[in-house]
Amino acid sequence: MYKRFTLIIVITITLIGPVGQFFVFKYTPVYNLNLLSKLYNEASWVKGKPKIAIMGSSHARYHIIPSEIAKLNEGYELKDIVNIGENAASPFCMYNTFMKNRDKFSELKRVYYTLEPHMLGEKYYTYNTYEEILLSYSQWSYLEKNHKKKNNYLFPFQTFVKSLKFKNSNRAKTNGYSKLKHKKFKPFSKGRVSKLIYEPLELFPVSSFGMDAFKKLKKELDAQGTELILVLTPTYSWIKYYANEAKKYDDILIDLLHKNIGNVKVIGSLWSEDFNLSYEDFKDDTHMAHSGAIRFTREVFNNVNKHNLLKKGKLLNTYMYRHIQKIKRPLEKKLFTKIANEFKWKYNKYTKFKKNKNSVKFSHKNIENFSLVDTKFNEVINVSSVEILIEFPKEDVRMFSISLKDGKEYAHFFIKKDDIKNNILRLTKYNFSKSSKNFKLDKVNGITIRLYPSSSSELNEFKIYSIRFNTVK
Repeated sequence: MYKRFTLIIVITITLIGPVGQFFVFKYTPVYNLNLLSKLYNEASWVKGKPKIAIMGSSHARYHIIPSEIAKLNEGYELKDIVNIGENAASPFCMYNTFMKNRDKFSELKRVYYTLEPHMLGEKYYTYNTYEEILLSYSQWSYLEKNHKKKNNYLFPFQTFVKSLKFKNSNRAKTNGYSKLKHKKFKPFSKGRVSKLIYEPLELFPVSSFGMDAFKKLKKELDAQGTELILVLTPTYSWIKYYANEAKKYDDILIDLLHKNIGNVKVIGSLWSEDFNLSYEDFKDDTHMAHSGAIRFTREVFNNVNKHNLLKKGKLLNTYMYRHIQKIKRPLEKKLFTKIANEFKWKYNKYTKFKKNKNSVKFSHKNIENFSLVDTKFNEVINVSSVEILIEFPKEDVRMFSISLKDGKEYAHFFIKKDDIKNNILRLTKYNFSKSSKNFKLDKVNGITIRLYPSSSSELNEFKIYSIRFNTVK
């Protein structure tokens, strides 16, 4: 009798147990117990009450630098700006993060939310810790067959356990920004983007679950008078294929975004050309390296008060929204290029100076602090950028700075080798490191270059080939 009873219990647990846990985690609120853990609480490290919050996925975390925004904008300190973007974060993640930290965000003036179109479809659920359980059996079957994903549909308890989170990283040191290094990567090829995002679209539509979370977040922000601005951040080649392969998906996405969050302001661009970014400015095809993040942040967030003047409107699409060829902006014209030997140069004591046909060359011994070269010239007006073609000395340089001057006004640029592409250094109003109050780069009549050696007290064969002034009308 006892053995029979035991056998019945074992059979019941064996047969009914998996079925029971399936229904419990699929069709009851039990699965949401994971939200009582630290899951989707990416602002646990935030202290105080910031004025600006940057939200979104890795495109927020790795692309927008709070310290740069604080440096470029009067009236803001670093403590006022936080980046709570997280890898693979969905609108549902950001909504829960906001709600779990509602008191901290009660004085927000603005939320900048990075818009990643490829992450707003149901095919991306496999990367979302919570949303993975929402995939249907037919979706899992397709992913298993075509994307080598392990079919987890019948094991929701495993999905639940995997989703539990009991520790969050503390990113307070940088107010949330994390920098990436450039690595060699293979750009996207034809067909990969559509396969990654949505194919087949009838099986993997735009996420209505995500759109609903976006709507809830927008409602909460509106209730406390916080403005929402969408941010597009650059990709390397990915967007070119998205523009060609994902129009049907994007049309649906834009329609749903408009229905759920209405007219909205948009800044930034998905196109690297809009920011003069090169291959080395990217960690991979969809993420910028630190050098790219600096350029992007300086150009898009150099004056956040100007964002007050932007008009809200209906999104038409993402893939051509702010591409350089479609924007009405002042055309930059090359005013002139001067060979470096045409300028009159001043330099430190113990400096050897030599003019060549196409350049000037400096070598400096007995350097106490830095080596300096300086030139003045007739004032150039309507300047938008200055490009200097140089070649670094043989010795390692600890720091390199250039100052552009207009009489007593000035702007300093502290340069790293990563900022120089093909020996060309491009200086614009968006990458001032420090400047006097009234310097605007619209007029330039002097340039000073300083080189700080790393260890030795000499630098040999620092070359300057040319200086080009670009202007706008």
